[in-house]
Amino acid sequence: MRAIRSIHTFRGEAALSTWLMRICVNVCRDRIRGLVQQREMLDAARIDTLWRDETYTVDPVTVVVAADDRDRLRRALDRLPPAQRLVLLLHDAAGWPTGEIAEMEGLALPTVKSHLRRARMTMVTLLGQSAGEALA
Repeated sequence: MRAIRSIHTFRGEAALSTWLMRICVNVCRDRIRGLVQQREMLDAARIDTLWRDETYTVDPVTVVVAADDRDRLRRALDRLPPAQRLVLLLHDAAGWPTGEIAEMEGLALPTVKSHLRRARMTMVTLLGQSAGEALA
């Protein structure tokens, strides 16, 4: 459908098959991007729900032990949305103040603080799970 709708943009500088392949690649990338964003939104909603539950707890020892495990820490960081990962690493690992992060990224300070809070909540939740447990 995308090719039919945009056939008027085909300039003939490349083969028609090349143009169609580019459309297919772009459609696949868009679909993957959408699935990743959907997973991130579902994860964020689940974590928000957990943290609103007054009975929800995480064993701090489990979190510390998991944070010392490089592979588990990397997997947990990989689950963060890119903006949250960046803010968390710049602030907590590199020691940047939130104001400098906001200025560098062109974000409002409250946005940076929100990303940092959500990233920390996600990390604690993920690292607080047993090794085989997945975010449900």
